[in-house]
Amino acid sequence: LYAFAMDGETEASLMADEMRRRLYRQVVLVSNPNGSERIFTSQLASSIAKINVGLVSVDGTDPVAAAKRITAIVAGGQIPSAIVFAQSAKSAAAVMTELRRNPKLAGVPVVGVSSWSFEATAAASAGPGWYLAPEGNSISDFSARFLKAFNALPTPDGALAYDLIVMAAALPQAVPGQSPYAREVLANEQGFKGVTGKFWFTQDGQVHRNLLPVDIAPGLARPAT
Repeated sequence: LYAFAMDGETEASLMADEMRRRLYRQVVLVSNPNGSERIFTSQLASSIAKINVGLVSVDGTDPVAAAKRITAIVAGGQIPSAIVFAQSAKSAAAVMTELRRNPKLAGVPVVGVSSWSFEATAAASAGPGWYLAPEGNSISDFSARFLKAFNALPTPDGALAYDLIVMAAALPQAVPGQSPYAREVLANEQGFKGVTGKFWFTQDGQVHRNLLPVDIAPGLARPAT
């Protein structure tokens, strides 16, 4: 499951590339320095530095304190091109609810991580802004079915496990009379498509996905298109 997940360094690089494409000059990076995302935060900070975009780091452990810190940064004359969160969409929404009251920050985009695909409502509350999501995913529909069945939202790891189980069960039916898990089968050029979008395996066993930007707007239950 660990190997099947999106590589953090790859996602960080793609996020930085999208920031460069949008001509960002300076961003605020909000994260929990003691949280599980600290390694990814470091990778993201390095990727942002490589594209020569200014970076100010803010501790997001306490949403109220984070909002006050960002407000102080803006009061000092630094208005960021975006506010980037290496945290959940729920945490981001708590911070941005406070910041949106400031006219100078009302339209500043928020940037999230791919796990925000599983928090569409919270992401919309934090918007406007964007996050990267797997190409061709059906996470919103899967989340709705999961919520109806279990009265809870699925986790990214849960969706990845679901895709692995479905693929493992489907291959013997799709490749009858052969070894369904042979290297040449798993590394086929067409790849596979699951809840988490299209993915494919390389000959050395690496998993690849395309991540595409999804624009979000406040008040929308689903991402803006």
